[in-house]
Order: sequence, then structure tokens, then C-alpha cells
Amino acid sequence: MNGTSLDGVDYVFCKIKKKGSRAEIEFLDQASGSFPLDLKSLLQRATAHELNVAEVAELHHELGRLYVEHLKPIAKKRKWKFDAIGLHGQTIFHAPPAATLQIGEASYLSAEFKIPVIADFRVADLAYGGQGAPIASLFHQWVFQKHFPKKTLSLHNLGGISNLTLMDQNSKVLRAFDTGPANMLLDLYINKVSRGEHSYDAEGKFAARGIPSEKIVEESLQSEKYFSLQPPKSCGREQFGENFLANFEVKMGPLFPQDKMATLTELTARSISEAYQKLCPKLPDVVILCGGGAKNSYLKKRIQYHLSHTEIITSEELDWPVSAIEGGAFALLAACRLWNIPSNIPQTTGAKKAVTLGKVVEAF
Repeated sequence: MNGTSLDGVDYVFCKIKKKGSRAEIEFLDQASGSFPLDLKSLLQRATAHELNVAEVAELHHELGRLYVEHLKPIAKKRKWKFDAIGLHGQTIFHAPPAATLQIGEASYLSAEFKIPVIADFRVADLAYGGQGAPIASLFHQWVFQKHFPKKTLSLHNLGGISNLTLMDQNSKVLRAFDTGPANMLLDLYINKVSRGEHSYDAEGKFAARGIPSEKIVEESLQSEKYFSLQPPKSCGREQFGENFLANFEVKMGPLFPQDKMATLTELTARSISEAYQKLCPKLPDVVILCGGGAKNSYLKKRIQYHLSHTEIITSEELDWPVSAIEGGAFALLAACRLWNIPSNIPQTTGAKKAVTLGKVVEAF
């Protein structure tokens, strides 16, 4: 799994067993790989829609080969033996219901490991009228609800984009949608202000030194149409990437850099809290944070401030590392594809029916 934050590739090793019409998944191990600087630059340009067709095609294959370069030594060193691989790839365009595109050719992994590789998960949901996101909700439901059987629970991923899966006491998914930005704006700004020295605000320490502009945050929450859209909905860099940051910086004007970072963090925290308060049928009793943003202590503190009556924990406390949730979700979706278990949740994505997600590249 590599997400919209472009911070590298997560490899998550899981054991999955079929149990009737469901599956049980256990986390075993994880590893990560970084992008070479030239490849990361190309990915950034691809997500900003600055590459031509030939360049995108070449990048698609180069990324596929990189997965092999990463996973081959990882599997050998960690003694990983696997039956299949779920590959999300890199999203470079997401504008549902018109189109979504994830790159990273799966055939290289299949050729190397001689096993099926399941990829291109989002398009089947789009084909049935859905948003193609969020599609990790089934994983959230099957893995985490059992820990809180009598409570309304939300699994909240803080990747580049923020998304939630809200479940009731009966394990029914009530809502699942992207709330807006999580790490994306924070990473973009810290990288810019540090002139490339920092790729993220570690533990939110830089933001914690500043004072957010409540006025600018409030104005942005009112003016940005995405925040008030009713779910099902999903977003990406197209809504909350470089262009959004450039416009937001104009609004922030002469604020000190640490105040700008605090304001961006507050916008993220407020957009998350208001998504629960205004777009969900009920507030969660417990929110489980995962993704890189779960390590941002300041962001977590601000979310807790705005959701003062909700218990907020991280997936680490339930034996799932915060960086392993997304990879684990696509491992589960891959297994569901092989076992023909429908894996989208139509009431959350907007699809007309439940379908199996992913395309299988057979071993050859």
C-alpha cells in the first residue's frame, strides 16, 4: 500500500482464514520501502497531473518493478511465505464517479513470486455507481467492532486523506466516507517551509508552537464545498493538494510559519470533528485512530478537544500498528476476491450492489 502522502510503500504480512461468508485476518509482520528521489518526484508530478501519457505509462511499470525490488529482499530476510498479494498501487487521479486511476503494474510481482496478485480494487465499485472509496470499511468492521460490542465505534484513518467508518453496536456500518485532508496539507507545508528538510511534522511539534487562526479555519470550513457535501463522498489531491494549499496560504497571509502550521492542523481537526457532528447519525463512543497521522500528538489532541465526550485511542492498543491498517485492509480485500466474497459496502460508497473488488493477475 502506498497512499496519497507519497511517504513510501507499506508491506503488511497477514494470515487470513475463510470463515463461511466472512474471513478472519491476523497481523503478523510489516516492513516498508522508500521511493528513490527521482521516482518520488515523478509521482508528485503525476498526482499534480503534470506528466504526459508516455511518462505515466513508464512510471506505471517503473513502480511495478520497484515493488519487486522492495519485497524480494524483505521476504527473504523476514522469511515471509505468501499465497497471494494484494496491491493497491499509487492513486494519481481520483474524481468519482467519472474515473479513478491507481498505477503500479501488478504483473512484475506475479512473475517474480509465481502467485496471484490482486490489484485495481476501486473500479468495480465505480462501475456500479459508487465512489470507489472508502473501501477499507469491511476490514474495519470485521477486525475492530468485536472489541467494542456494546458501543458505537469509528475506525478513523489519518493518511494523506482522512476517512472514517462508523459502526453501531450491532456491527452495522452506519457511515463511511472521506472527511477531507489529514496529513496531506501538513506534509506539503512542512516540506515547503523547511525547504525539503522535513517531510512531515513529527508528533506535531512545529504546529504545537503556533497559534491557529480560528477565523481563517471557520471561513474555510464554510467556503470549501466538500466539507458540507453529504456522504457517500470521497476526495484526494484534486481537492486538498497543492492548489488548495496555495489558496489557503493566501488567506493566511503574514502569519508566522508555526501559526500557519497550527492553522492547517486546526482545519484538519475541525473538519474531522464536524464530519461526525454534522454528517453522521450519531457520535461515536470510541474512535480508533490509524495511519501516519495517529502519531501526530498535537493533531490527536486537537481532535480530542473537539470530540470531548468521545474516547480516542489508536489501533496500536488493539495489536494493529497504525501503519499496517491500510495494507491489512487490501490483504483482506485480495483474499475476498479470491474467495468471491463481496467486499464493498454499497450504503457507504453509493454503489448499486455489493461486488467483489480487484482484478486478479494470475501466476504465469
